[in-house]
Amino acid sequence: MDNRIANYFEGKMSVSERIAFLRETEKDDNLKKEFINYRNMLGLIALADKDNDRIEGRQSYNKFRKDQVRQVMYRKFLQVLSYAAVIALLVGGTYFFTLNIQKSDIVDLAQNKIYVPAGQRANILLSDGTEVWINANTTIIYPSVFSGSERNIKLSGEAFFKVAHNEKKPFIVSTDNLDVKVLGTTFDVSAYKESGQTSVSLLEGSVKVQMDDKDVILSPKEVLYYDKEKTVVEKLDNENNFSWRYGILTFEDESLFEILKKLELCFHVEIIIKNSKLNQKTFTGKFRQRDGIMDILKILQRVHPFKIERDELNNVIIIE
Repeated sequence: MDNRIANYFEGKMSVSERIAFLRETEKDDNLKKEFINYRNMLGLIALADKDNDRIEGRQSYNKFRKDQVRQVMYRKFLQVLSYAAVIALLVGGTYFFTLNIQKSDIVDLAQNKIYVPAGQRANILLSDGTEVWINANTTIIYPSVFSGSERNIKLSGEAFFKVAHNEKKPFIVSTDNLDVKVLGTTFDVSAYKESGQTSVSLLEGSVKVQMDDKDVILSPKEVLYYDKEKTVVEKLDNENNFSWRYGILTFEDESLFEILKKLELCFHVEIIIKNSKLNQKTFTGKFRQRDGIMDILKILQRVHPFKIERDELNNVIIIE
């Protein structure tokens, strides 16, 4: 086996080496086969750690494959290696696999579309070296290779970006409500349609947030909240909000109402609170995403007692 395959998965390659290796793999059928076999072996090892993890991991993998087909995200699996390797980290265990998108016509030739289902997350490396973590229930559209004077991607949902610096070619994330323009930095964009609010959180560097009526430049450790009524910039107090990248959901002195709204987006389920007194109850804690929404709710239930009723048929959870 080519030693570079192990080096790739163990993170021993630089960004430029990873990109060059993926491009070579795309052209070499034998190398591609070895790459796929090694990747699958890692997935099986990870899934074998615990019996429950193995079962949940297989269920998550099957659900992911099913959702991908439904979204027509690829037509022939593993026919062509895209320039961007997508490593999806599924809920039950850590199942690694590469998603390769088969283009069907000239219009779609340079565009990749990824949808990450509820309860899951993914990590991709773009052709320019930018690393992107994609949260649950999120769609991202990006080109295989950035051409022209800008690096443009489209986002619906939430993603965390570590952008490769390029002064001559700005990186632009477009959502329904605003655009985020950067040269090279680390930031998070949350733009779930269901929430009615878009947020941009800056950890390092500088970003320009472009809205219909004005532009706002953020400094490190600032977060911008935007909705139809107002735009607010605040200090970013809790970087643990981005621990979802590692499968951890973190809440710090948040109301039960806010927590349940986040769980709705993460697990793609409707939660109805019948007892309004519960809305303002606060909670601080961390959860593993792979534990699932019911286990998380049962832990919350110990702190602030409430009843849980689940309607599987209509995908609804009732809290009272």
